[in-house]
Amino acid sequence: MVEQEPQRSIKGVQIEGVPLLKQKKLWCGITSLAMLIQHRGFQDVSPEKVFETINGEGSYNSVREQYDPKLSPTMGHLADLVEGLTDGNLTASLITQRTHQALAQKNPEKFATPADVMQYFLLAQTPCMVRTPGHFSVVTGFDFAGGLDRKGVYFVNDPLFTDPRKEDMSDFEKRWGAGEVVPYNVRSWEHEAVMTKRYPEDPHFQMLIVRPTQKS
Repeated sequence: MVEQEPQRSIKGVQIEGVPLLKQKKLWCGITSLAMLIQHRGFQDVSPEKVFETINGEGSYNSVREQYDPKLSPTMGHLADLVEGLTDGNLTASLITQRTHQALAQKNPEKFATPADVMQYFLLAQTPCMVRTPGHFSVVTGFDFAGGLDRKGVYFVNDPLFTDPRKEDMSDFEKRWGAGEVVPYNVRSWEHEAVMTKRYPEDPHFQMLIVRPTQKS
C-alpha cells in the first residue's frame, strides 16, 4: 500500500447509531450486514432474517437456538441480498482493491491509498463493512490521534465482541489488505468453485457499503 501522510486538518469522525450485534458461530458476515441495514432504519432485518434469506425459511430455529451450520456467504453474495431485504429501498456497493485503483487513477491525490477510500465514505457518514482474513466487521469511524504508533485508530463494531473497539490504524489496515490463506466460504470444494465463479472477488481491501437507492 502506498504510504501517505493523512490530512491532519481532518481529525476524524465517529458515526452515531450503528448497532453492535453479537454474532452466532460463523455469522460474522451475516451479522455485519444486519448492522449496516439496521443503521439505515430497517430494524426488522435481523441476522436471523439474513440467514434465512440465504439458507431458506426454517433453517434457523429461534426457540432451541439451532441453525444449519452453513458458513456465511461471500461479501458479493451478501451485497446481492440488500435490495430484497429492504424492498428496494437500499442498495449495496462492493468495493475492492480494483475499485481503489480505478479511483486513484481519476484522483490520485484524494484516493492515494485504500484507506483514503474508506475514510472518504466514513466522513460521508457511511459505515463500512470490511473483510480481514477469516472475519467481517463494521468500521464506524476513525481518529488520527492515538494508536500505538500515534498514526491513529479506527472505531470498529466487531460482532465477536459486546462493546465497540478501537483498532490501531496501521495494524488494522495491514490485516484488511491481507489475502486469505483458506477461502472463507468453504462448505465443499464444489460449492467453493460455484461461489467463486458466481462472485469473483479480490479479497484485498474488500469493503461493502449500504446506501439509500437513488430513485429516478
